[in-house]
Amino acid sequence: MSNNMSNLNNSSDKEEAFLKKILEKQSYDALKTMEIINPSFHSKIKQELYLTFKNKNEKINHSEYSAIAQKIARNSDITIEKRQKKTCYDFDELHDIEDS
Repeated sequence: MSNNMSNLNNSSDKEEAFLKKILEKQSYDALKTMEIINPSFHSKIKQELYLTFKNKNEKINHSEYSAIAQKIARNSDITIEKRQKKTCYDFDELHDIEDS
């Protein structure tokens, strides 16, 4: 393995440690979920969090995290994905919604 590869892992570990330190559990879990759902959106959020809060020592609350995520979503093509996700209901769920 090259030295460059181990540097990449070290920076990733430092990033993870920073995120765990700065984010509340709810925000950290949301960010980890986003890593699976939309990796490019996830990396934009991580970058913005780092740039915005790198000098902050206390945890940021979930609404601060959400504001950053929403700002990035507005500047991205995320709304299309949200719309598609809403149409992926199972037929029984739709039937229950119509009955109520």
